[in-house]
Amino acid sequence: MEKITELQSAASSVEFLSIKDVALRLNLHEMTIYRLIKSKSLPAFKVGGQWRIQRQFLDQWLNSHLNGPGH
Repeated sequence: MEKITELQSAASSVEFLSIKDVALRLNLHEMTIYRLIKSKSLPAFKVGGQWRIQRQFLDQWLNSHLNGPGH
């Protein structure tokens, strides 16, 4: 029973963002986000026909692009 509670707690702390959320956070057009997903540059998955991006993966993606070569 304790493991179930731990899993539920961990799952509830995971934040998923929509395309619109990501576009607003990055100050980009939604089509740009779709292109990044299509090119597999930005990790995302579909739920019920809608794309979702895990906040943790977006943060990692941002860090890798902000601190990448040439920066």
